[in-house]
Amino acid sequence: MEDKRLSYFSRAQNKIYKVEHEIPGYIARKTPLNDIKSPFSTLGNSDSVIMHEVFSNNVYNVTKDGLSLRYKWDFGNRNFDFGQLPADRPRDYYRTFFRMDTAQAFYLGGNIEDARFIYADAFYRHVGKTFIYDKKTKSYVVFSRLTDHVVMPLNGNTFLGGITAFVEPRHVKFVANSDLLDDKQKALLSSLPPTSNPIILKFFY
Repeated sequence: MEDKRLSYFSRAQNKIYKVEHEIPGYIARKTPLNDIKSPFSTLGNSDSVIMHEVFSNNVYNVTKDGLSLRYKWDFGNRNFDFGQLPADRPRDYYRTFFRMDTAQAFYLGGNIEDARFIYADAFYRHVGKTFIYDKKTKSYVVFSRLTDHVVMPLNGNTFLGGITAFVEPRHVKFVANSDLLDDKQKALLSSLPPTSNPIILKFFY
C-alpha cells in the first residue's frame, strides 16, 4: 500500500489543492526509516524549499507546482536499497534488521544546504556520520564528531557563516560542549525543565 504524504494548501483558496509523494506503507508504519523530524528546509537565505527523503537518499525541490528531484546522495557500494526489505513483516523484523552490523549507509536524517555547502547525516555501522560537501571544489569531509567531541545536529537551516539547529533540552549535552558556554548560558540551560520547548543553537564556521 502506498501513502501520499505531501499536501499543498492554498491560503488564497483556503483549501488543499494537491496531494502527492507516495511512500510505501510498511516504510512509514513499521520501519525506523520514517522521519520523526521535519524533512523540509530552506535553501540558504532564500525562499526556496527543499525536502529530503530518509529512506531513499533523494533530495527534492518543493514548489507550489510540486516536487522535482534535486539530487540523490550516492554512497557507492555502501548505498542502502530499501527495496531489499520485504514489505509484509512485523515491526520486530525491521527493528532487528537495522540493529545488525551492516556496511551500508542508511537513514538520511538531516539534509540542509546553502549556496556553497551541503550538510547531511546518515548512519554507517550504527554510528552517526556527518557529510559536508563543498559545491565549489566538489570535495567533501566525513566525520562523527566535531573537535570539541559533540555531534552536529542537522534539523535546522543555514545562515551566513553557519547553521542553526533545534534541540530538546535533554539532548543539549550531546550537541554542545558545556566548556564553551559562558556562565549565563550554563545557568540558563540548567534552569530549563526537561519538558521545555526546543532550544535554537548556532554553529559557526
